[in-house]
Amino acid sequence: MRVPYQDCFHLIEPLLAKVEKPSRYIDHEWGTLSKADADYRCCLIYPDVYEVGLPNQGIAILYNILNQAEGISCERGYVPWPDMGDAMREAGIPLVIKNTNAPQDPGTIISETADEGEAEPIITGVTGKRGFVAINVARDRTKPRVGFMRRALSVFERYDVSVEHMPTGVDRFGAVVQEQDVHDSLYSLVGDIQQEVEPLEIEVVEGLALIATVGRNLRGRAGISGHLFGMLGQAGVSVRMISQSCDEINIIIGVEEKDFDLAIRTIYRAFSDENGIVKVSDLEAPAPADPTLAALKK
Repeated sequence: MRVPYQDCFHLIEPLLAKVEKPSRYIDHEWGTLSKADADYRCCLIYPDVYEVGLPNQGIAILYNILNQAEGISCERGYVPWPDMGDAMREAGIPLVIKNTNAPQDPGTIISETADEGEAEPIITGVTGKRGFVAINVARDRTKPRVGFMRRALSVFERYDVSVEHMPTGVDRFGAVVQEQDVHDSLYSLVGDIQQEVEPLEIEVVEGLALIATVGRNLRGRAGISGHLFGMLGQAGVSVRMISQSCDEINIIIGVEEKDFDLAIRTIYRAFSDENGIVKVSDLEAPAPADPTLAALKK
């Protein structure tokens, strides 16, 4: 689907006098080939500033091929330099990321502040990755508590292993690491942890996949986590690990790698319907309070 072409240079032009190198933004270099009257338009976006992206041979080749085709106009876009970014923020001009497969959609707006509203989705993304190992360490309660976690984590540092996530319990914690980082050293690392902190037990769980459900509208909404885990349970997905960020905008779960695809599909199904991703305004009104629970709260 094509959308109407919009020339927004009039928004940027007043800012050019405020930046050190306005030539980064005027598209007037020698060899510019874009056409004003093309039937189809596209833009090649390079994820860095002009000076880094311009020499890229891949961008240059694609740019020339597309502009030499009949009826196609190709332009280029780069990340604005900090001085232009500051000027855009001051002028209230947002950066907008459009979806290639759905260009008619409003896209994602990058701005200093977010305007929360009823039209916002409950979740904004689900992502995951296979290939993790969890090393779960339980503290021997006869040993000192102070410094227990620090000393255990120092072993990972000695092995130059990054701990991706760290779910904790009353007297135990788990260190989730990428399998490739401990492929040749897993059991020597575990042995060193054993020697360092003398734990009650150490459990190694291999073959894990991590899945993150992200959305700022997860914050402070009762029942969202319950709904998520309820749907996973109905689908037969065993959740081996749960972690939530302190800002409450993402929930990370660990599942067995064999359940990875099923878990991803289930989470999308939990927060979408035939009309797409469920929005804040689609939430049902809260059910009447259970009188038994109400009595317990008194």
